[in-house]
Amino acid sequence: LLLAAPLNAGTLQDGDVIIGREAWFTSGDQRLIAAVVSQLDFALNQFDRINTPTPSSAPPISEIERAPLNHCVRHIDGQLYCNEVSLSQIAIEHGTPSYVYSLKQVLENYAALHNAFPQAEIHFSVKSNNNPAILAALITAGAGVDTVSAGEIHLARKAGAKAEDIVFAGVGKTIGELYYAISRNIGWINIENPAEVTAVNVVAAEQDVMVRVALRYNPDVTANTNKRIATGHHAAKFGLTEADVRQILDNSSQFPNIRFEGLHIH
Repeated sequence: LLLAAPLNAGTLQDGDVIIGREAWFTSGDQRLIAAVVSQLDFALNQFDRINTPTPSSAPPISEIERAPLNHCVRHIDGQLYCNEVSLSQIAIEHGTPSYVYSLKQVLENYAALHNAFPQAEIHFSVKSNNNPAILAALITAGAGVDTVSAGEIHLARKAGAKAEDIVFAGVGKTIGELYYAISRNIGWINIENPAEVTAVNVVAAEQDVMVRVALRYNPDVTANTNKRIATGHHAAKFGLTEADVRQILDNSSQFPNIRFEGLHIH
């Protein structure tokens, strides 16, 4: 449609295509036109399907449509629902794309993990979804949060997280972010590289506090996955080698403002 031009009968040639009454394409754009029209036809058919009541004589719903995606997202009478809310209605009222979350499912997932590991502290990764309502609900349910920036720490605090329930992880932490996190007494910092140990110790010493840290260990395991998302092999930017971990712990007395209390492994 971006290639459409105002209709001018004097400029039309044999083979040109008129789209409606206000635009035309040259014959050299036939393949593009076919693709655009095909997509428009598909979109209009989907729109008609969504907004046309299913007649009583309609063919039976396929087993794929009948099967629930999970118990919160499922088809009812040929229409897709999240919990008891029609996704078609959301699309009509708010347009697409729209992001729809089942808070019921989120809280059930957290409860399942908590029940399976009752002694564990479970932290929700803010980078996976920073929706304030979801963060607040999980925090109220007892979850801690895992953050990778000062901004995410701020979001977590606004959502009600206690400082001691916040973990600050991630590569590339700036000195400013370390000052921000340590000055707010967050619960943990995950160390990603040897230089970060020194930086955390310096900031903590300036503020005369002790900081709990976990060392992120890179196990040098090559997973059979897309190379762009592999994080545990020796060439990945994430984590410390075994030699790094041993050297840091063997020289822990050089970092008097750090308490080494855990390992982080992805």
